[in-house]
Amino acid sequence: MLAKDAKFKNAPTNESAAAECSTMARKFWSRTPNPEEIDECVKVAMVDSLKETTPTGQKDTTPERRWAYACTSLLASAGFVSY
Repeated sequence: MLAKDAKFKNAPTNESAAAECSTMARKFWSRTPNPEEIDECVKVAMVDSLKETTPTGQKDTTPERRWAYACTSLLASAGFVSY
């Protein structure tokens, strides 16, 4: 899903992450996410995914992977698997 859209080649911003997290959550959960749920997804895109640990140490995460982590956080959430 993310690989097909060029916008995910750019690093997320607070605004783009909030918009995309809201859109993805609505699509995945079949309901409108609340502000706290959007904020948690934005945190994954903006903070939690900045660095990755590899066998050779920490490195910056690519924009595509940051978006993938945000997407995965929604797919792995109770909101997705419980409906």
